[in-house]
Amino acid sequence: MNGIIKYLKLYGIAGSNNLKSLLVYKLDFFIGLAAMFLNNAMRFLILVFIFNMVDKIKGWSFDQMLFFYGFSTMVTGLWHCFFINVISLPYYIRTGEFDRFLLRPVNLLFQITIDSLDEDGWGELLLGIALVIFACVRLGLPLWKLILLAPMAISGCAILIAISLLLSAVSFISIGGVPVMELMLKMFEFTKYPVNIFSQGLKIILSCVIPLGFVTFYPSMVFLGSNTLIYLTLVPLVSAAYFLVAYFVWNYSIKFYVSSGN
Repeated sequence: MNGIIKYLKLYGIAGSNNLKSLLVYKLDFFIGLAAMFLNNAMRFLILVFIFNMVDKIKGWSFDQMLFFYGFSTMVTGLWHCFFINVISLPYYIRTGEFDRFLLRPVNLLFQITIDSLDEDGWGELLLGIALVIFACVRLGLPLWKLILLAPMAISGCAILIAISLLLSAVSFISIGGVPVMELMLKMFEFTKYPVNIFSQGLKIILSCVIPLGFVTFYPSMVFLGSNTLIYLTLVPLVSAAYFLVAYFVWNYSIKFYVSSGN
């Protein structure tokens, strides 16, 4: 219990310091928020444009696709706000900054996570929440289902963190891991659409190999599907298992780390 309190205090201190540093340049801070908000809003408008020409896409209505898009934006925004710094590992290794994390008696992943927070993600997160609420109202979802939004979003975010860990682990072996990270960010685009609109091969990949389907599609089925209990049980279990495996691989990969000063 004392350990949890210790880490919560450290997170509070780090978060406060990060926010203060970001607010030194207030205009840049708010421009970053607005830019991320508008970037995602423009993508949403493309979806609106498509549905002006068709009624459904592979059986999915506009309101359902709106929920998918909003939920994906909310989950990636959550990851963007609090955990995106995991993909900065190649930078820390290349510059030798990773050494300072090794000298502290604090969990390595925790240190990297709190070392820098990204203000741009808040615009993404807020837009996602707004779109999900709007979609829920249009779909007439019952209140008890809305209560499940938070745990399902956390489960989806855990998958994104796990993928970040697995790909960043490559940096302990190959310092030039930046292209891998860019590929990962491109892959996240798959989370904005239902898995079953893709080919059979891609569905298998997104469900079993790189489980991006568990970021948005399967959590969304808790709200949009008929087998709520199955998805409500399956999603957290898969997310927890995938995260634990990724964390184990990431920790194991540290033994291959060689300081850039050597």
